[in-house]
Amino acid sequence: MIGSVSCSRSSLKVENLNTGDGNVDNKDSVFEISVFYPEDTDSAVVDYSENEMIQWLEEEYHIKFDFRHAQWGEENAATDEMFSSGDYCDLVYLTEELSYKGGDEGALKDGAFWDLTELIREYMPNYYGLIQSDETLRRAAYNDDGQIVGLLVIPYNVARQTISSGTSIGGMIVRRDWLEESGLDLPVTYDDWEEMLTVFRDRYDCSQPLYISSLGYTEKSPGFSAGLGALPSMQMNGGLVEYGPSTEGWKDYVALMHDWYEKRLIGPEYIVNDVNGIDTQACIKEETGAMLCVYHMVEAMEEEIGAGADFVAVQYPVLSEGQISQARDRIDILGSRKIYVTTAVSRKDLPRVLNIVDQFYDIDKALELTYGVEGDTYVYDDKGQIEFTEKMKDNSAGYTFLQAAEACLLPSNLMALKDLERELSVLSAEDRQMCETWSKDGDSLYVPMVTLTSAEQERYDRIMLDVEPYVQEMTSRMIVGAADIETEWEEYVRTLKAMGIDDAVKCYQDAYNRYIHR
Repeated sequence: MIGSVSCSRSSLKVENLNTGDGNVDNKDSVFEISVFYPEDTDSAVVDYSENEMIQWLEEEYHIKFDFRHAQWGEENAATDEMFSSGDYCDLVYLTEELSYKGGDEGALKDGAFWDLTELIREYMPNYYGLIQSDETLRRAAYNDDGQIVGLLVIPYNVARQTISSGTSIGGMIVRRDWLEESGLDLPVTYDDWEEMLTVFRDRYDCSQPLYISSLGYTEKSPGFSAGLGALPSMQMNGGLVEYGPSTEGWKDYVALMHDWYEKRLIGPEYIVNDVNGIDTQACIKEETGAMLCVYHMVEAMEEEIGAGADFVAVQYPVLSEGQISQARDRIDILGSRKIYVTTAVSRKDLPRVLNIVDQFYDIDKALELTYGVEGDTYVYDDKGQIEFTEKMKDNSAGYTFLQAAEACLLPSNLMALKDLERELSVLSAEDRQMCETWSKDGDSLYVPMVTLTSAEQERYDRIMLDVEPYVQEMTSRMIVGAADIETEWEEYVRTLKAMGIDDAVKCYQDAYNRYIHR
């Protein structure tokens, strides 16, 4: 694609279409399913039509997929162009960041998406059974008006046939070799962290013992402030929604960062750091000994540093031992990724399309879609665990495992039952242990995927357009000492209120109240 998406339907002669319920339509028909999905940069194939599993699905159901995606970095523009032009793909995979302007409510009003509420039970029995089997899934599947618009991408362990709570593949790492040389245990509390960072500064001459984001916090990985009870976003406090940066917990967090800034435990020029708080070169150059990271980056950093460098995963810090930070890194919150059927699909073809999509939710087929064919792409080891074959792990094409999986198995972007275990199953024991460590933290501070009405969303966006830059500015000013936390905190909170933060919180509170009564 060149900067935009064009998904007009093209003709294909189809014979013996299997509708997914055991019936066969023997009539010749013109049928092609166009699919829009976010780009996957790890894919070994440029076009998913070259994928072995896609080719099998096409042969099995006598259909043809037409896959479309945006160029890297152009996903938002391509999505907006598709919807503004009215030239929709039949199936559209959307995320919280890539969504229809006006949300599901606006899409229904504009006639962009089908309301699937009355069709799911008849034409998608696999999906309907899943969402009725679990209260959390049921709440996430329906909107506040009792409608089903988008279809959930469900975290699922297909080998165990169980809904998964997800696994964290990122979190904090620290230099274990430095800790051992210094006689320190792994840090648990904020006091432990300060002791460790002081050693990194004094003994190992780190210019920024703790590497932090240029914002002073990390929006997508907020666990470091969570131990003090604050996120840089809307958050839960029991059954109440609150805005994290206006709470006493946020005051405690910026006060701690200011103290560490003064003590040179974070970089004096941290504002030029990566906005996501990850910089492998800072670790390799030994400017830092503690950083947010993703598991697959660690081994390469250790090899480049050499000399016995050893990073280890640690949980986010808390005030006292025995506590658990309540904002572990999560890839997706349930409901943040959905599959939509657009009105590019005719009413006549809608049952057929839903039947086909329902195969992606078939628990019995999920193993084959996710892992392939026993004896070809996987076998069972002595403990009955799935083990991938050499075709996947050491193939002649020179693919990495992730690339081989994208070429031979159902691509991760297209999963409806999304099994992260496929990727984790080939990790080294050390990498697996990192993910297990990060996954021990909780997630109760996160707001579930509530649905704001169009009016609420418009009001919320208007308020946050002023609030978020102000919070970013004042957080940095308080950290570096340009604003005195003790004397200016109350004025900071009053300014947030004047900007309408209470009204923004109410938008989320009302949406949450509707969510729990679904």
